[in-house]
Amino acid sequence: MGNQHSDHRNDDLSYEKSGSPYTSDVAAKWGTCPECKGPNTGWNWCQKCNSNHFMRLFQSWTSNNEIIDEFIRDTQILATTHSHVFEWIPYKKFYQIKYITRGGFGKVYSASWRDGRIMSWDTGQRTWVQQYKPKHKVALKTIYNGMKITREFLSEIQIHSRYDDPSYIANWFGISQDPLSKEYIVVMKYFEHGSIRDYLRNNQINWLQKVKFIRQISFALSTIHGSGYCHRNLHTGNILVDNFPFARISDLGQGHLIDTRDDLVSEKKRIIFGVLPYIAPEVLRGQIYSKPADIYSFGVIICEILSEQPPFNDIAHDYQLAMRICKGDRPQIKQDVPPSIAKLIQLCWHSESNKRPAAERLVGILENALENDWKIPPELKDNDLKIADEIKEFLKSHGKDKLADFKLNVKDQNNNNHPEAIYISRDLDFPELSKEMDSYELTKYLTNMNIPLDIKMHPEITTAEYVKYFADINDNNKSNEIE
Repeated sequence: MGNQHSDHRNDDLSYEKSGSPYTSDVAAKWGTCPECKGPNTGWNWCQKCNSNHFMRLFQSWTSNNEIIDEFIRDTQILATTHSHVFEWIPYKKFYQIKYITRGGFGKVYSASWRDGRIMSWDTGQRTWVQQYKPKHKVALKTIYNGMKITREFLSEIQIHSRYDDPSYIANWFGISQDPLSKEYIVVMKYFEHGSIRDYLRNNQINWLQKVKFIRQISFALSTIHGSGYCHRNLHTGNILVDNFPFARISDLGQGHLIDTRDDLVSEKKRIIFGVLPYIAPEVLRGQIYSKPADIYSFGVIICEILSEQPPFNDIAHDYQLAMRICKGDRPQIKQDVPPSIAKLIQLCWHSESNKRPAAERLVGILENALENDWKIPPELKDNDLKIADEIKEFLKSHGKDKLADFKLNVKDQNNNNHPEAIYISRDLDFPELSKEMDSYELTKYLTNMNIPLDIKMHPEITTAEYVKYFADINDNNKSNEIE
């Protein structure tokens, strides 16, 4: 296995060119490698030497899946710091494995990892130094056997290790496999506080902390979008909270797993998968998922963080709710939410996807609101700065305030939810929704234009074509009136 990767041996690394400014700058930051005497590429890390150490071990392990093997090898060869490394972690390295919950893609367990992640190379002992801690706790997320791990999925989940802090993206360490079920497992950092939904149930937090959470999520989303990806299943269940507390986005790449599911591939079928209240109306109507659809989800998340109440928790999450969302219904924004943040929410969940702000623009607004030293992006508008100033003024006077009606009793909060309000990712198959919405919009348009509703429609002409046709007639009539 090792020979096929000899072309990765860093021949093109600029730091090998002696005397270059790059060499001295990196050496000043990270120090010098004790093996090759060149500059380290990260803390206690030399990419040139460590890639060779990894390659010598390639013959000693396999996942029995060539796509996974190739992915792990590449991350190890190209890693410029320890956090960029994905590892193949034998299942026997885990102990005290405890079931936590079932998600849309598999089961979730907590476990202790005997060795911990690779941190650096010990030149004296000629072995890896690992982040061993007594009971080094991790989360194990299984991937159902009916879903195929693809290069696209692995490329996207690499974001979980590619960016150093502060990226506000959850750290993933590697991949393993259950020896009995043969299900592959993603190994990631364990978050004691759970999801941000759990954190909101169990902690009373002030407005300032809520805005900080929102800013952190926007930053992570900006990083994901800037890398050319969209999340495709963003909701408060896969935003995790660490001990600082920082909010971190997790579970990238899930859309690729759904696309490979055996039942969908065999039937050549495409479905919507996710948590209904967070899904953008255009996605519900069959459009391809996009970055603006993530922004819609983010708007619902902001509303939930501020209100401390899950969206549409008092009604069933069914076809009727999907129709209501497509017709413009949104979760209720509580009265004590400041108007400036309410504007931000409404921008994010705008019915027209092209009118939603980009993630980078949202970061700019929130960074300015929190008075952080942040370069104002060129796309930031005067109105955005006005929103930022209004949030800033609100936080000065109310930043330490908390919701008056907060209840710490998680059981009571859960009992307030409708029995069919479902906040776990699942199949959402609404084949008639798009057609019904077309009919609704055409009826609405004809009514506004005072056109008789009993007009006969040709079955092969789309709603958009009819709307354009009647709009052209209306424009011609107006032109004749002017003449």
